[in-house]
Amino acid sequence: MLRYRSNEDVTLVIDDNDTSVTYSGDWGTNHSYAAYFKAYGSTIHHTLQPNASASISFYGAALFCFSPLFL
Repeated sequence: MLRYRSNEDVTLVIDDNDTSVTYSGDWGTNHSYAAYFKAYGSTIHHTLQPNASASISFYGAALFCFSPLFL
């Protein structure tokens, strides 16, 4: 679990390859898309598997996720 103690707002950037992110199901990475989108850490994880999931545990008030969406 990610935990950061502070009385002030804190922004943590967590890469998709960080060990605090756990993936369930069939996931892959794509370095070509990562370069095109200038992805943080130069990686993008992707899946087409229904019900695949990515999760992270943290202690805090909010989590914002930024990602390209491919339809």
